[in-house]
Amino acid sequence: MRRSESKTRGRLPAMWRRAQDERGSQLAELAISLPLLVVFVVGIFDFSNAYNLRQKLTTAADEGAIAAAAMPTNDLDQTSSNGPPSVRTAADVAFNYLINENVLPLATQGGCVLPTNISPAGLTWTYVLSDCPGTLTIVVNRGIILSPPATAPKVVGTQVSLSYTYQWQFNRVISLLSAQNYNLPGTIGASGNAENLF
Repeated sequence: MRRSESKTRGRLPAMWRRAQDERGSQLAELAISLPLLVVFVVGIFDFSNAYNLRQKLTTAADEGAIAAAAMPTNDLDQTSSNGPPSVRTAADVAFNYLINENVLPLATQGGCVLPTNISPAGLTWTYVLSDCPGTLTIVVNRGIILSPPATAPKVVGTQVSLSYTYQWQFNRVISLLSAQNYNLPGTIGASGNAENLF
């Protein structure tokens, strides 16, 4: 009995020393924290890119609306496969702004060109550009009411709305840590308004 007690007592300090040994603990901490750090870094990068894209879309929509609002509205009854000159100007200004800001790396190649055969729905024209590498939609409404409904006289303006597909990287990274997928919006949109001057 005494021999087994002495063996047990002799083992306890050795086991206690091994339990207190901190060698390799940094490696375990890194293995736990590295995936979380990667998710945070990719999330910050991805969301800042999405915010930056939205700001560029907003500015492009504002520029397009201002350019069209400065043009007369007497061309809206003209039938043209490109759309009336004031509408086409709004689409061109927004499109060129996005090209200059490097949002559309494949601009003027393949399907990333302004279509030439569109038809209006009332005072609204829609241009859909594919392969930019995503899909860009430009909607120009030359007859939007900008004033509150009860206000008289009505203030009529131009609205340019843009939407562009955005490929999120965050979903792929977060799926490494959990089986859950996050439904982030597939498109980012913005619009700009300006009062018609003519």
